[in-house]
Amino acid sequence: MSREQGSAGPTPGIAKRGLDPQALRQTAQVLSALAETIEAEGSNEGLNGEREEGIFQWAPGSGERRTKPPLPAPEWIRDHIRKRRLRSKLIDDGLFADPAWDMLLDLVAAAGERKRVSVTSLCLASEVAPTTALRWTALMVRMGLLVREEDVVDKRRTFVSLSDKATAALAVYFEAIGKSW
Repeated sequence: MSREQGSAGPTPGIAKRGLDPQALRQTAQVLSALAETIEAEGSNEGLNGEREEGIFQWAPGSGERRTKPPLPAPEWIRDHIRKRRLRSKLIDDGLFADPAWDMLLDLVAAAGERKRVSVTSLCLASEVAPTTALRWTALMVRMGLLVREEDVVDKRRTFVSLSDKATAALAVYFEAIGKSW
């Protein structure tokens, strides 16, 4: 059977170069296993020393996978944002100013709604002066909580989203407090 017909035979030129096809396959398998080990143990470390992979977390010290806690539904987040705003209207709003939290909540809801959020929209969600909101945005980007992405269509606009780090932390937070508040 020829190579074009799907034969898994040796690649032309391998033998001419003095390379053993079987040894190359074994080396490829070893490298593949090593890459999987590095990937599992390396940069996928999440909160509390847990390794993360996709929608799963690995409990520290065990080989057990468990599903990451999900984020609350966007409707629930938007309802909570409305309640926070009502509280601020009824009692001096300066007392409850927390622009970073308001921004994070807005981004959680937007992620659940699969909507992109511009920097301008995020600043409005914070309900503080634009300069203050921009400072908070820049700080959260530096902390690795937010990711900025230029709009490819309109270079004047930049979108902001939660980083994987922030998403994981918020999921753990919402799981810990439940939906009772």
